[in-house]
Amino acid sequence: MGDRTGPGEAPGRGSGTWRATASAPVDFAKLTGAQWKALQDALLDAFPRYGELQQFVRQYLGENLPAITDKGNLNQDIYELIQWSQARGTTARLYAAARTERPDQPALVAFGLTVRRPGQDETSVGVGALQELLTTAPLVPLTELLRTLGQVQGRVCRVEVQGQAVGTGFLVGPSAVLTCYHVMERVLQGPAAPSDVRLRFDCVDGGGGTLAGLAEQWCIDKSPYAPFEREAPGEGVPTTEELDYVLLRTRERLSEAPVGESSTASAPRRGAVTLRDEPRRLPDTALFIVQHPGGRPQQIAFETRGVLAYNANETRMKHRVNTEHGSSGSPVFDFKGALVALHHAGDPATVPVYNQAVPSGKIYASLEARGVLQKLDS
Repeated sequence: MGDRTGPGEAPGRGSGTWRATASAPVDFAKLTGAQWKALQDALLDAFPRYGELQQFVRQYLGENLPAITDKGNLNQDIYELIQWSQARGTTARLYAAARTERPDQPALVAFGLTVRRPGQDETSVGVGALQELLTTAPLVPLTELLRTLGQVQGRVCRVEVQGQAVGTGFLVGPSAVLTCYHVMERVLQGPAAPSDVRLRFDCVDGGGGTLAGLAEQWCIDKSPYAPFEREAPGEGVPTTEELDYVLLRTRERLSEAPVGESSTASAPRRGAVTLRDEPRRLPDTALFIVQHPGGRPQQIAFETRGVLAYNANETRMKHRVNTEHGSSGSPVFDFKGALVALHHAGDPATVPVYNQAVPSGKIYASLEARGVLQKLDS
């Protein structure tokens, strides 16, 4: 079982596919004038009162804001704060701290999408490119999508076993993480132990992120993949008892804690992805996947013509969204932010033409039939 890069791997405006990093790990000392203004506006939206900005600077940067700037004009104060951070080479830290404190603030999310990684195709990044991509998708306000991305980002984790990145997972309850059965197979069947597992949240820019371990009673529920899928996913019809998922219990109630290192009372909680009885989606429904491809920091892939088809009993959904090894266990969303499926496999052909996921409605029905749904909130 493994991921293969899906069709339309190269990002571009003509393909309907767009991939972006979930954050902006670049040299912020080289901000253009437009990027400076965008960051200034984003910080102004995130901290509309001087007292909030002062508290943020003290708690996250360890600095006294009045010693940096106190002009009596918040817009000018934020300009001078950026100028101060530019002179010290700490603008990246300033932005990362603001994203931690205000993870679902649309302008901050948008700014992260406008900064190009070194070597990345300029046509594939930027809010302008995302806005253009949305013109071929259902009518979804850009700010609404950006807010959804900001919220989801803190709920997705990289799954690591014995120090190796093996897949992706996401919170569906205070201490419940959903991922693929085959991602955890070495733990479920040996030789790895539950103590070898680390769930790394907030891994968006190559930093350490937030680590979580498994509880003593760590396996809430599981459903294996169909045996034939090891060699030929997409060829047969798995049963409703072969959904390739495992529901993990963490030691901490992660959804109730703030994202990252935030300790302020105003910081939003991490929250969880809502798992419900979602209906099947029509062909060409727009989708996006938040993932850790190749074990790298979190990335997002969009596809405006995402859904290909369902199999005979709707236990699998083929899609076009780009993925790689390490993307198994990623949440698949529609553009309104509803969880559609659990990504789990790719076309094994030399020239792949599809990726594959397990519909979330089938997982919900399985958990409901087994009396597990109520355990998600415990």
